[in-house]
Order: sequence, then C-alpha cells, then structure tokens
Amino acid sequence: VDTRVIGTFGYLAPEYTQSGQITEKADVYSFGVVLIELITGRKAMDIYRPKGQQCLTEWARSLLEEYAVEVLIDPRLEKRYSETQVICMIHTASLCIRRDP
Repeated sequence: VDTRVIGTFGYLAPEYTQSGQITEKADVYSFGVVLIELITGRKAMDIYRPKGQQCLTEWARSLLEEYAVEVLIDPRLEKRYSETQVICMIHTASLCIRRDP
C-alpha cells in the first residue's frame, strides 16, 4: 500500500493530506482554491507572504466567512468586475473550502 501524499500543496484537501484517501471532496476543495486565486490574484501557497497569509485558504477562510469582499478582491481589478458574479464566486469558494465540503 502506497501512503505517499501526491499533489500540489495549497490545492490538497486537508482530509486527503491526513488520510491519503481521495474522494470527490478533494476535487471540490481544489476548485475552491482556484476560485480564491481568481478572486484574490494570489497564489495558493506563497512563502514570501507574511506568516498567516502564506496558505491562501487559511488566510481567506475567515475573510470568506465574514464576507470581507473588499479585502478579498484583487486590487488590480480596480473595481472592473461584476459585483454579482464576484459575490457568487466568493460564496461558491467558501462552500468548497469548508472543513467538510
């Protein structure tokens, strides 16, 4: 039995890294990470960010729960986006990266 964790850190669902068991939940989690990357303009993992912001999902999770839209959205977008679509993306991302998606 091979118990190595295979995948890209930052996109791996926490339950996969703990158990090594892959399910459709892992894909849902990864999709949520990609959505957060699109919303924020940040990488899933960035060792050059301050402590507490290096793992995108850990940084974004509380902001998603608080609906801190202005903090989450990539400032380079300069408000050139559909607010309705971004809210939908934020809601979807939040559901995808929950502890139990």
